[in-house]
Amino acid sequence: MITRHRIDLNSTSDILPARLQARELAIRMGFGGFEVSLITAAISKVARFLVQHSRRGEILLEEVQQNGKFGISITALAEAARLDRKAEVQSISCGSNRESEPSVPNLRGLMDELDVLASASGDTTIVMKRWKSSCVAVHPRSISVERG
Repeated sequence: MITRHRIDLNSTSDILPARLQARELAIRMGFGGFEVSLITAAISKVARFLVQHSRRGEILLEEVQQNGKFGISITALAEAARLDRKAEVQSISCGSNRESEPSVPNLRGLMDELDVLASASGDTTIVMKRWKSSCVAVHPRSISVERG
């Protein structure tokens, strides 16, 4: 049975419960301690981003299977995120250059896959996946940025 969790993020008080749910799911799925820490750190970064830079946010956690791999998918939905689009693209690889410039948090070293989809309306979707380790690589295998 595939497990799915939906977490609304409207204030900073929603960040800790999001971290705890992701941590519990990762442990139940059999991720090792190091991987659980990476998943929890990614949730923290993306949840803080959603609370600080969107009207409303939500995170979807789910177990995924693809090409014989088993892992966790984290989808973060930011409604009308207030982003500088150049900063968003730049932040994928190195984080924001300026403190005052909102950008998608640097998640490169935490997850195996990362996709950022930004719509013309300002909504942003961040999809991250961490696969159960056959290797303990910390660098992502794929990163793409798409605009709609």
